[in-house]
Amino acid sequence: MVNSPAKKPRNIETVRARILIAARLLFGKYGFHGTTTRMIAREVGIDVSTLYYHWGEKGNLYEA
Repeated sequence: MVNSPAKKPRNIETVRARILIAARLLFGKYGFHGTTTRMIAREVGIDVSTLYYHWGEKGNLYEA
């Protein structure tokens, strides 16, 4: 359990990076209005609530 805190931040950054990569791909293909948060979450293989936890609303993710 001592190593768990060290792994957690890296895992969070990995999830954030995977979300961002998928979002860029989908925004590029479908545009802002044609892309939903559910589409992004499905592409990453996470629940949409996880996406909101890491990025908030879709606009924040688009700006990133």
